[in-house]
Amino acid sequence: MIVARGLDGRLASGMGLAIGAAFGEGIYAFLAFLGFSTLLSEIPWVLTASKGIAVPMLCVPGIHFLRWSPSIPEMEAPGDIKKGFILGFAIAILNPTFLATWSAAVAILFSSELIDFEPYLAFPFAAASVFGIVTWFLILLRLVRRIASVKGAGMGWLVATVKAMGLFLLLAAAWFAWQFFGS
Repeated sequence: MIVARGLDGRLASGMGLAIGAAFGEGIYAFLAFLGFSTLLSEIPWVLTASKGIAVPMLCVPGIHFLRWSPSIPEMEAPGDIKKGFILGFAIAILNPTFLATWSAAVAILFSSELIDFEPYLAFPFAAASVFGIVTWFLILLRLVRRIASVKGAGMGWLVATVKAMGLFLLLAAAWFAWQFFGS
């Protein structure tokens, strides 16, 4: 939706949508990190299991991104940043699959053994998640605005970038599979 709004020239609505969705996801990121650090990180087999869970959780979006091709749906009349924010927040907060997504992301982070999992880190993790999501989508909207004016070559660049992300996710999945089966 954000990309479609950007291509449609509705940048304020797209920014509001991105910021609202980021705050909704930030709540789920907080809950996932807090739950994982409080309940699961002390159980010995969870590290090994999280590596196994990471494999399909990275493969599915990786394959999806590799197969992705752009399609721009018809959008409603232009809205402002406030309406976009409310819509983005509602979409994210009313979608409990984001809790599963963030739980998987936290499990992947845990399995990488890069940080200590302490409950007090849940808020900074959620805040960093919100910041990262907003930053990503604001950069994406600026790129989409430029791509929309170029169309052909720019759209090819966008498709190549999405496919590269898919390849990166599949490589990460392979690394976690190697870690899982090598343990």
